Amino acid sequence: MDGKAGVSDDAEFVSRALEAGHELHFVVPAGGRFHAEEAHERLHVHTFTDVFESTRWLPTPLRRILWFSYFIGPVPRRALQVARSVQPDIVFGFSYHGARGAELVGRKLNIPSLVKHFGVYTAAFFKEWSPLKYRYKNLETLYGLTRDVDRLVLLNDGSLGREVATRAGFPPERISLLLNGINTEWLDIQYDTAAQRNALGIGQDEAVVLFLARLAHFKGTKQLIRILPELLAAMQRPTRIVIAGSGEDEAWMREAVAQMKCADRVLFLGAVPHDDVPPLFAAADCFLTINTYSNMAIPTCESMVCGTPVVATDVTGTAETVRDGENGRLVPMGDDSALIAAIRAVVEDPVEQARLAEGARRFARENFDSWDRRVGRELDIIDELCERGRSI
Repeated sequence: MDGKAGVSDDAEFVSRALEAGHELHFVVPAGGRFHAEEAHERLHVHTFTDVFESTRWLPTPLRRILWFSYFIGPVPRRALQVARSVQPDIVFGFSYHGARGAELVGRKLNIPSLVKHFGVYTAAFFKEWSPLKYRYKNLETLYGLTRDVDRLVLLNDGSLGREVATRAGFPPERISLLLNGINTEWLDIQYDTAAQRNALGIGQDEAVVLFLARLAHFKGTKQLIRILPELLAAMQRPTRIVIAGSGEDEAWMREAVAQMKCADRVLFLGAVPHDDVPPLFAAADCFLTINTYSNMAIPTCESMVCGTPVVATDVTGTAETVRDGENGRLVPMGDDSALIAAIRAVVEDPVEQARLAEGARRFARENFDSWDRRVGRELDIIDELCERGRSI
């Protein structure tokens, strides 16, 4: 990822798969590459024509049709061409983009096939939306979840992947759920909170609310900006809102905050290198996550590993991880007043904050997988499929 910001599930998988002795062939859009330091004799990249940058100007419905058609037509054919050349033992499709390619290659070469989804996003809203809206919004995702492959691997990120896939018709016995990998070694790191706040230019008497995410609409950016004036006015303590991350919403967010009287209480950090994330959590009184899909994402888990209480909106499977009153606070989606009240309840009561922080660390220690364990589970699935051979 640019600037090494965030943690890449793909990168963690690739490095450990290579360590395990696997040879990896990626089929990616032209221009796709690994960083120079990630070069390896058993890591190969094959490309296909990139039509995406040149067609982003199209209206969303037309762009969706074009890209979807490309991923179920030309891209699978290119994947099959590569596969016939390298003769792999297994084909691995990433998300809906690679699902048809995995299905086609597996069938044509008679090898095991696997598709991995990093989340099912709005496909989790099968109870909230009408059937017509649901099918339209989730066309690509549902297509990817229902390809005839040997195994469907879903990240258990709170977006109800198993329920979505089985409702769509995929056989439940061929589904494997994997937890997000987390840097569990952070559990044993103790940071000097005062030093971290000094480094950020934040006073020791200030309450610190951290929002760390890709700055995109589905992360709740509009709600965050909307509540800032009321939140800061309601706080009993001097409060600083720290916004860390970059993305398509960053420019308008900065502009909107600049027009507010409370602008000096909001600190934008931009993209933060992943190694700098633990000290950032150490400086915060609470972590705020208001994603509209699921709030079981990696930053939420990382916050808990670092002992920072979470205030989250209760959407899809978030409550599996954020336990209201145990390791954080949950509020209804879109309820600004409840969100502000929850933040105040955490950061204005030192006893409550300490209790939730301890609950967060305890939950993380008992429930989260390290990256070694997480990727190890994924490699075990691959080994199992290769040993067993194609079964469909």
